[in-house]
Amino acid sequence: MLGIRKLASVDCVASPISTLALFIVPVILLEPVKPVAAYLTATGHVVDGLMVLIVGELLKLLLIERLFSVSRDKLMSVPVFAWCYDRFCQNQDWVASLQAWQLMRRWSSNAKHAVQRYVLEFKAERRRTAEQIAPPDVC
Repeated sequence: MLGIRKLASVDCVASPISTLALFIVPVILLEPVKPVAAYLTATGHVVDGLMVLIVGELLKLLLIERLFSVSRDKLMSVPVFAWCYDRFCQNQDWVASLQAWQLMRRWSSNAKHAVQRYVLEFKAERRRTAEQIAPPDVC
């Protein structure tokens, strides 16, 4: 990720608008993933198509997020971008304040903890079973 930091640094990109234009690079490079995934899925390679789509989209999100985190201050000097980002943050706060959102977060957390408990219990049971089945060492 050092390359992204250098790419978005003040030395490499002179203006905030140029920095904003850098966001198009991951989109252009990774957008062809969608048609490739659709083709793979249509030709019967459903798992391969889904994997290509998931990896491509995650990589695109990772690159865009990293680029934003490195160049956030410079981007905030563009008035339109700052206004849009402020509206986005306000909407994000509004959604987080909704009762339905908080309920879903609680359910999600409860489900996560239930799965973790189940996995721990499953591993403990496997360990106990393996100890019961293993023959004693006779020397």
